[in-house]
Amino acid sequence: MRRFTGMALVAGVIVAVVAGCGILPNTENMSAKLKTEASTLEQSNYESTAMMTVQMDNSSQSYYIETAYEAHDTYRIKLGDANGKVNQIIVRNQNGMFIVSPSLKKVFRFNGNWAQNQGHIYLYDQILQQLAQAKNLKPTNSSNSGYTFEIPASTGNDVVTKEQVTLTKDLHPKTVILFDQSGKAVVRIDFKTFKTNVKFQQVEFDPNHLVGQDAAKATLATVGGNGSQAAGTGTSQTSGNSGAGLSSPTTTTTTDMGYVVPSKIFNDTLYKDLPSPTGRLLRYMGPHDFVLTESVAQPSQNAFQFAQMVDLFGTPAVFTDIGNDKQLVWLNNGMQFMLSSKQMNLSQMEQVAISTMGQVTK
Repeated sequence: MRRFTGMALVAGVIVAVVAGCGILPNTENMSAKLKTEASTLEQSNYESTAMMTVQMDNSSQSYYIETAYEAHDTYRIKLGDANGKVNQIIVRNQNGMFIVSPSLKKVFRFNGNWAQNQGHIYLYDQILQQLAQAKNLKPTNSSNSGYTFEIPASTGNDVVTKEQVTLTKDLHPKTVILFDQSGKAVVRIDFKTFKTNVKFQQVEFDPNHLVGQDAAKATLATVGGNGSQAAGTGTSQTSGNSGAGLSSPTTTTTTDMGYVVPSKIFNDTLYKDLPSPTGRLLRYMGPHDFVLTESVAQPSQNAFQFAQMVDLFGTPAVFTDIGNDKQLVWLNNGMQFMLSSKQMNLSQMEQVAISTMGQVTK
């Protein structure tokens, strides 16, 4: 009798441990669940909010993320500061991709498949697709709170090598963490809310509405030179020449304009520091020559004919690569930055750009 009681006690303990820790599903079962969830989401839409923390060299910066997803070609991602103040908006609709800065009355328009390339850390459907397509996927941890997966990074950035994704038991997004080569967490996204079957208005995916209808009409005139209005988009289409799509600021002076110096320069040295009536130009010489131009952002709408969007972890940027000329353009703290180089690759340019974030201006 005692032996039977002891065996029953042991069995009870095992059941309790299994119930508390969860049984790790095998690869086949887990992949099937993820594919089913992804298929279900294709028939629905969703809205989510999250906070992102980006770890820099000696500091960290926090961002607010609000995503409204209607379909694979219709979504909106609002990016704000730690207090929720929205600074920039990423919009995808049938006319293309847009970066919108409501406070600056500025819009960048371009083509590209950003969601599949880099946008998965913001978009739940892309997180699911990435996990469902991963080979030999198996949770590294399973509990009552959800599943944790580790997969190779797909951000296209040399710094990030591994991603850790945690989903709830209902397979809703919980956290996404990006790790560098040393295993240090450089980006962490904590999802705060998530809901499906949301009623969206189509105007919520219209960049002209987001930047302000009156401002959108007024700023068309600021694009000079060879630009011509693109039909049906309210933006200006420029030629594919190097530097095309950038309207020139008109009245800004550098008398009291602050500027930042990148901390990541790949052994280059500052060769020239040139203030001008419209901004500041920093020319670096060395193994990877580059020029960083900084100016106060001016209201305008610019279209990039040959460009793609890249994510600087909380700050969207536009990248062009025409011939040997590469350019990366982004907005931060009311300033417009343009990084130009023939020697650098995209990953190196991203690292230089990110190193300017969160710095105190000179």
